[in-house]
Amino acid sequence: MKLATLALILIFSCSTVLSADEIRSDIAEGYYVCSISNESFSKTRLWRDTQSAPPLSVENAIRSATRWINREREGDKLISWKVHHIEITRKSSADWYYIVTFRSQLKPTSKPNVAVSGGPGLLGRDSDLRVPVFMDGSIPKMSFHRYSDRLLEIIEGLRN
Repeated sequence: MKLATLALILIFSCSTVLSADEIRSDIAEGYYVCSISNESFSKTRLWRDTQSAPPLSVENAIRSATRWINREREGDKLISWKVHHIEITRKSSADWYYIVTFRSQLKPTSKPNVAVSGGPGLLGRDSDLRVPVFMDGSIPKMSFHRYSDRLLEIIEGLRN
């Protein structure tokens, strides 16, 4: 039981943004992580905040992130992902990028008399998935790390 408690403490103590360069998003079955380095911007469009507007509009950043999440999470049968908020973040003077945050929502069930409680994320909470988008509309590589089956069983047991 001590190992399970420690694992849950580690999961919940990790911040969404571990540093200015690393973005982490915890969802029900694992987590996504993405490292943003100075080299990440070598092939993207740059924007200086002294210019009038970013080269990529908010609408196009949302479109790029939505295309990515639809491909990446296409197997989600019970969960849909909705844009929750968007922010623009600076790595250096000309290295800006968007972070589009999606929130998980349970899809309505078509079965009568089926009650669903809590959110689809860890311990019934909604999950946020943060997707970075560069000023050219590209998405940096995000790697997914699945929690161990034993940890998922423990989490599921705590939800019930």
